[in-house]
Amino acid sequence: MFMINLSLPDIIVIALFFAGVMIAGFIGAIGKKSTLNYFVFMSADTFSRDFVFRLFESVGESQVRKYTYIGIIISAALSVILAYYFPSVVNLWYLIGSICIPGLIMPMISAYYEKLRIRPGLIIFEMAAGIAVSVTWYILRKIFTGNFILDITEPMIVGLVITVIIHIISLVGENNSKIMEETV
Repeated sequence: MFMINLSLPDIIVIALFFAGVMIAGFIGAIGKKSTLNYFVFMSADTFSRDFVFRLFESVGESQVRKYTYIGIIISAALSVILAYYFPSVVNLWYLIGSICIPGLIMPMISAYYEKLRIRPGLIIFEMAAGIAVSVTWYILRKIFTGNFILDITEPMIVGLVITVIIHIISLVGENNSKIMEETV
């Protein structure tokens, strides 16, 4: 029979080690919960203030709280769905980056350079088109596996090409309308 011969100081060290592991686990769990709360509330606030409050003129300051509650439900549901379908954090960040970046790059660049600015309505269309094309390309890659063109072309690239084309067409169209107004 195998016996471990431990002295009292050895037992105390082992007990303190496991106590430290337990405390680290509790702190980690609390830290994750507070991070989760932060992200859910930040998403809800973004939904209520940046989307609803700014897009709909009829929404007043008194209704922001109601839309924040709706944002909590939407962001929590979306988080659960994404966590269920994408258990790998790396794959989830890849997906979010591939889908969202094409809709954000050109509006961000045009915010810094006045000559590249287009009307807000066109910016929203450009953002929606870039994201929609990226999502469509991602879904097509999942449906038609083995297709060489779909496999080698990332959804982000396709979305970026579409947003750049829309932005250039919008810039040319706005410049032509300015020229027409000046000649009249």
